Amino acid sequence: MRQFFILISLLFFLVPQLSIAQAIRYDTPSKLPVPRFVSMRFNVVNGRAGPDEDYPIRFVYKQAGLPVKVIAETIDWRKIEDPDGTQVWVHKRNLDSKRTLIIRPSQKGATHVMLYNKNTQNNKVIAKIASGSICEILDAQEGWRKIKIGNYTGWIIAIDAWAS
Repeated sequence: MRQFFILISLLFFLVPQLSIAQAIRYDTPSKLPVPRFVSMRFNVVNGRAGPDEDYPIRFVYKQAGLPVKVIAETIDWRKIEDPDGTQVWVHKRNLDSKRTLIIRPSQKGATHVMLYNKNTQNNKVIAKIASGSICEILDAQEGWRKIKIGNYTGWIIAIDAWAS
């Protein structure tokens, strides 16, 4: 019995440990979680009524980097929801795994949000970002997102953005 415990202990320490990311495989065609956020890869992307080019175009997106939520998928097609709630199908080649967000101020009537140099409101405001601006997500901490927009990098409050 003692040899059994020694053997198990040795196996535990000698066998390389898989990272959590390697160990998790989702039961989806892409093996990625659904829902998840991605962004538009191109400046013009056709949103279709169904998962095939035979379906009619319902919406044309004209903004590379626009964040969208994947809510369903087939092998080649992704059903997405955009920041306004529109749901359409797009081919997977039109999507990028790069995480972006769109500024949506949480305060009623606000036209911009503050970009801070650190992730607390007591720090220096380095810029004001207009509602509707698309930003790249660099980091996420509880209640905060580190973003890049143009030449500016800093922190915003997470509730002031969609897809954060």
